[in-house]
Amino acid sequence: MDVIEISLWIVCIGVIGTMAIMVQRIWRGPTAYDRLNALALIGTDTILLVVLLGLMTNQIDHYIDIAITYALTGFIGLALIAKYITDRQSDEEWSGEQKSSEEKKTEETAVGGTQADQQREAGL
Repeated sequence: MDVIEISLWIVCIGVIGTMAIMVQRIWRGPTAYDRLNALALIGTDTILLVVLLGLMTNQIDHYIDIAITYALTGFIGLALIAKYITDRQSDEEWSGEQKSSEEKKTEETAVGGTQADQQREAGL
């Protein structure tokens, strides 16, 4: 084993270590955006590992094609997941606003009615 091959193995081990940390972030991430970011980094690290494998086997041409295909697929997948998360959160916010306006109307009626009811009662 020469110095370049040893260096490639060390880089591969480091990349796999980074991927393990990102799996932990996906598992425990406080927000969906943290999880999505970790997933994107795992995809990038996978592409790097494919290219490094091509360098170690001296068949870089074949592995570059695989890496490009994986990158395009990963990008489209992450864009779709991000769009789904954004739409879901906006739907939750919209339903929360609708619910809060309905609750306000219910509270007004329960407390003393609307302004028109209050004015009628006061004789105005």
